[in-house]
Amino acid sequence: MSKLTIVGIACWLGSGLLLGFQGISSLMYESRPGQSTSAVDAWENLSLVDMFGEGAFTWIADIPWEMGQSWLIYLTEMPTFILLLCLGLLVFIINAFVKT
Repeated sequence: MSKLTIVGIACWLGSGLLLGFQGISSLMYESRPGQSTSAVDAWENLSLVDMFGEGAFTWIADIPWEMGQSWLIYLTEMPTFILLLCLGLLVFIINAFVKT
């Protein structure tokens, strides 16, 4: 098994663990009186900005290329489990074309 395969599997495993953790935490959500008790209402997507804070990504505003800024903002604000899933897929695709 190559190193890229291990990285891809680790990304997918991390994505699954994060998704499971978010699912369990949304089921444990306690609603206030007068609010809906649905777990769907309790679901909160965890992004990189949520994990590290907005201060960690202030350098994005210094990038002169506006399209690059918008892509990086999108990547830092998208759900982390989707980001890890896509990163794992990208690593598997790269692994298919790289001879090890």
